[in-house]
Amino acid sequence: RIEALIDHPPLESSQYLHTPPTPQDRMGFDQIFLINLRRRLDRRDRMLRTLSAMGIEATLTDAVDGKALNSSQIKALGIEMLPGYKDPYSGRVLTRGEIGCFLSHHYTWTQVVEQGLRHALVLEDDVRFQPQFRSRLLSIMDSIDRTGLDWDLIYIGRKRMQVQQPE
Repeated sequence: RIEALIDHPPLESSQYLHTPPTPQDRMGFDQIFLINLRRRLDRRDRMLRTLSAMGIEATLTDAVDGKALNSSQIKALGIEMLPGYKDPYSGRVLTRGEIGCFLSHHYTWTQVVEQGLRHALVLEDDVRFQPQFRSRLLSIMDSIDRTGLDWDLIYIGRKRMQVQQPE
Protein backbone atom coordinates (compact mmCIF):
# COMPACT_ATOMS: atom_id res chain seq x y z
CA ARG A 1 0.00 0.00 0.00
CA ILE A 2 2.80 2.45 0.86
CA GLU A 3 4.58 1.89 -2.46
CA ALA A 4 1.30 2.49 -4.31
CA LEU A 5 1.13 5.97 -2.78
CA ILE A 6 4.32 7.00 -4.58
CA ASP A 7 3.25 7.07 -8.21
CA HIS A 8 -0.52 6.77 -8.01
CA PRO A 9 -3.47 8.62 -6.49
CA PRO A 10 -4.31 7.64 -2.91
CA LEU A 11 -6.14 4.39 -2.31
CA GLU A 12 -9.48 5.17 -0.78
CA SER A 13 -11.01 2.76 1.71
CA SER A 14 -14.36 1.25 0.87
CA GLN A 15 -17.31 3.03 2.40
CA TYR A 16 -18.50 -0.40 3.53
CA LEU A 17 -15.42 -1.12 5.64
CA HIS A 18 -14.51 0.52 8.91
CA THR A 19 -10.81 1.31 8.91
CA PRO A 20 -9.66 2.65 12.24
CA PRO A 21 -7.07 5.41 11.99
CA THR A 22 -3.46 4.37 12.41
CA PRO A 23 -2.09 5.67 15.73
CA GLN A 24 0.54 8.35 15.09
CA ASP A 25 3.77 8.80 17.03
CA ARG A 26 7.32 10.08 16.62
CA MET A 27 8.99 6.66 16.95
CA GLY A 28 10.97 7.78 20.00
CA PHE A 29 12.34 10.91 18.32
CA ASP A 30 11.77 14.30 19.92
CA GLN A 31 10.69 15.61 16.52
CA ILE A 32 10.39 14.36 12.96
CA PHE A 33 10.83 17.07 10.35
CA LEU A 34 9.49 16.80 6.80
CA ILE A 35 11.23 19.26 4.47
CA ASN A 36 8.95 20.32 1.60
CA LEU A 37 8.99 23.01 -1.08
CA ARG A 38 5.80 25.06 -0.87
CA ARG A 39 5.36 24.80 -4.64
CA ARG A 40 5.42 20.97 -4.46
CA LEU A 41 2.01 20.32 -2.94
CA ASP A 42 1.90 16.96 -4.73
CA ARG A 43 4.92 15.76 -2.73
CA ARG A 44 3.56 17.25 0.49
CA ASP A 45 0.22 15.49 0.10
CA ARG A 46 1.85 12.17 -0.88
CA MET A 47 4.25 12.29 2.06
CA LEU A 48 1.58 13.23 4.59
CA ARG A 49 -0.59 10.32 3.39
CA THR A 50 2.37 7.94 3.45
CA LEU A 51 3.52 8.99 6.91
CA SER A 52 -0.03 8.73 8.22
CA ALA A 53 -0.36 5.22 6.81
CA MET A 54 2.92 4.31 8.53
CA GLY A 55 1.80 5.85 11.83
CA ILE A 56 4.50 8.53 11.78
CA GLU A 57 3.81 12.03 13.11
CA ALA A 58 5.92 14.70 11.37
CA THR A 59 6.22 18.47 11.41
CA LEU A 60 6.25 20.21 8.05
CA THR A 61 9.23 22.48 7.44
CA ASP A 62 9.28 24.81 4.45
CA ALA A 63 12.24 24.16 2.21
CA VAL A 64 14.40 26.95 0.84
CA ASP A 65 13.58 27.19 -2.85
CA GLY A 66 17.05 27.39 -4.33
CA LYS A 67 15.66 28.04 -7.80
CA ALA A 68 14.22 31.30 -6.47
CA LEU A 69 17.59 32.46 -5.08
CA ASN A 70 19.62 34.91 -7.13
CA SER A 71 23.39 35.39 -7.02
CA SER A 72 23.13 38.40 -4.68
CA GLN A 73 21.06 36.45 -2.16
CA ILE A 74 23.46 33.51 -2.27
CA LYS A 75 26.41 35.84 -1.73
CA ALA A 76 24.58 37.65 1.11
CA LEU A 77 24.15 34.28 2.84
CA GLY A 78 27.92 33.86 2.74
CA ILE A 79 27.80 30.92 0.36
CA GLU A 80 30.81 30.57 -1.89
CA MET A 81 31.72 27.67 -4.13
CA LEU A 82 34.99 25.91 -3.41
CA PRO A 83 37.31 26.52 -6.36
CA GLY A 84 37.39 23.46 -8.61
CA TYR A 85 34.65 21.61 -6.68
CA LYS A 86 32.40 19.34 -8.77
CA ASP A 87 29.60 17.13 -7.48
CA PRO A 88 30.88 13.52 -7.50
CA TYR A 89 27.57 12.25 -8.84
CA SER A 90 27.11 14.64 -11.76
CA GLY A 91 30.59 16.06 -12.34
CA ARG A 92 29.26 19.65 -12.29
CA VAL A 93 29.07 22.53 -9.83
CA LEU A 94 26.19 22.61 -7.37
CA THR A 95 22.85 23.82 -8.69
CA ARG A 96 20.74 26.44 -6.95
CA GLY A 97 18.31 23.65 -6.08
CA GLU A 98 21.10 21.78 -4.29
CA ILE A 99 22.10 24.95 -2.47
CA GLY A 100 18.46 25.37 -1.40
CA CYS A 101 18.42 21.75 -0.20
CA PHE A 102 21.51 22.37 1.93
CA LEU A 103 20.02 25.58 3.35
CA SER A 104 16.81 23.69 4.18
CA HIS A 105 18.76 21.11 6.16
CA HIS A 106 20.84 23.83 7.82
CA TYR A 107 17.67 25.61 8.92
CA THR A 108 16.31 22.33 10.29
CA TRP A 109 19.56 21.60 12.19
CA THR A 110 19.34 25.11 13.64
CA GLN A 111 15.80 24.35 14.85
CA VAL A 112 17.04 21.14 16.47
CA VAL A 113 19.69 23.09 18.41
CA GLU A 114 17.42 26.03 19.31
CA GLN A 115 14.67 23.71 20.56
CA GLY A 116 17.16 21.59 22.52
CA LEU A 117 16.11 18.39 20.76
CA ARG A 118 18.28 15.36 21.50
CA HIS A 119 16.90 13.03 18.83
CA ALA A 120 15.44 14.30 15.56
CA LEU A 121 14.68 12.64 12.26
CA VAL A 122 14.84 14.76 9.10
CA LEU A 123 13.02 13.55 5.98
CA GLU A 124 12.83 15.09 2.53
CA ASP A 125 9.57 15.07 0.60
CA ASP A 126 10.95 12.72 -2.07
CA VAL A 127 12.02 9.94 0.32
CA ARG A 128 11.25 6.39 -0.77
CA PHE A 129 10.77 4.16 2.24
CA GLN A 130 12.27 0.69 2.23
CA PRO A 131 9.99 -2.19 3.27
CA GLN A 132 9.64 -2.33 7.06
CA PHE A 133 11.23 1.13 7.38
CA ARG A 134 9.60 1.88 10.69
CA SER A 135 10.52 -1.39 12.43
CA ARG A 136 14.03 -1.36 10.94
CA LEU A 137 14.72 2.20 12.11
CA LEU A 138 13.33 1.43 15.57
CA SER A 139 15.63 -1.59 15.73
CA ILE A 140 18.66 0.48 14.66
CA MET A 141 17.93 3.15 17.26
CA ASP A 142 17.44 0.48 19.94
CA SER A 143 20.81 -1.07 19.04
CA ILE A 144 22.47 2.33 19.24
CA ASP A 145 20.95 2.93 22.68
CA ARG A 146 21.98 -0.52 23.95
CA THR A 147 25.60 -0.07 22.80
CA GLY A 148 25.80 3.42 24.30
CA LEU A 149 27.05 4.89 21.03
CA ASP A 150 27.80 8.61 21.39
CA TRP A 151 26.43 10.09 18.18
CA ASP A 152 25.53 13.44 16.70
CA LEU A 153 24.27 12.38 13.26
CA ILE A 154 23.14 9.09 11.80
CA TYR A 155 22.63 9.21 8.06
CA ILE A 156 20.03 6.64 7.03
CA GLY A 157 19.64 7.39 3.34
CA ARG A 158 21.31 8.72 0.25
CA LYS A 159 20.96 9.16 -3.44
CA ARG A 160 22.39 6.41 -5.60
CA MET A 161 25.88 7.24 -6.81
CA GLN A 162 26.02 4.55 -9.51
CA VAL A 163 23.16 4.73 -11.96
CA GLN A 164 24.44 2.28 -14.58
CA GLN A 165 25.35 -0.58 -12.26
CA PRO A 166 24.30 -1.69 -8.79
CA GLU A 167 26.35 -0.46 -5.85
